[in-house]
Amino acid sequence: MSEEEGDDFIPEEEEKKLKRQRANICRVMLPADLDIGVVKIQAKMETGRHATVLWLLNEALFKEGVISPEAYRLLAQRYSRKLVDVVRERGKKRENSNVSVLSLEKQKELEKLKDKDNQLKGMLSQWDIHTDISWREKAVAFAEKLADKRQRIDSQREARA
Repeated sequence: MSEEEGDDFIPEEEEKKLKRQRANICRVMLPADLDIGVVKIQAKMETGRHATVLWLLNEALFKEGVISPEAYRLLAQRYSRKLVDVVRERGKKRENSNVSVLSLEKQKELEKLKDKDNQLKGMLSQWDIHTDISWREKAVAFAEKLADKRQRIDSQREARA
């Protein structure tokens, strides 16, 4: 690319148009020789694996003349960003947002609570069917345990806020 083409100005409307386009998924199994080549370029560019593959595709499509210079510049800029910078930027976005990132354990705990909620709903829908006192006592104990757990989680959230 010549210096005249190298200016980083991309018309705002073109950039918005490219961002609105829906990404298409294309899984590709690379033969070993291509995979090694991609890894070498990835190391050289210090980019992520997917960004490297997309950068290579962008280069090839531009050389073939099937994408516009504007699209080429935008995509080349996007996919040539160093992985360290991308990770650092994402970390800053997370720090600046009020949304906390849940740990894997917390996510699993919330999933279990949802399952138990569904289980409790099932028990409540069968309340009239089961007239056995021991079944109803178990259902009440289950509901009380679930309520205690929910209360504990809510108080932990309030303490963090």
